[in-house]
Amino acid sequence: MARERQIYNAKQAAKRIGAELPEERIYCDLISGRKNDRPNFQIINDYLESCSTEVVIFNRVDRMGRDLEALARLGKQFERTGVGAFICNKGLQGDFIN
Repeated sequence: MARERQIYNAKQAAKRIGAELPEERIYCDLISGRKNDRPNFQIINDYLESCSTEVVIFNRVDRMGRDLEALARLGKQFERTGVGAFICNKGLQGDFIN
C-alpha cells in the first residue's frame, strides 16, 4: 500500500474514532512486518511503554507483526499500558486490548 494511502486511511480512522492525529505522530513502515526491529515500529513501542498515546492506528494487522509470538507480546503490551488499537482495513477497534 502506498505511503499516501496509508496516511489517508489513518486520518480517516482517527476521525471515525474521534482521535487526534498530529502529522508528526504519523509513522509509515515500508519495511516488512516480519521484522520486529523496524525503526518506526520501535517508536510506536516507545509510545506504548511511556503511555504517551491513547490509541495506535494500524492500516493492516500484518503491520503489527506477522509472528504470532510477537503479536501476542504486542497485545499484552497494549493491555498492560491501556492503549487502544484500531486496524483500518478491518474497521476493528481493539477495545479488547484496553
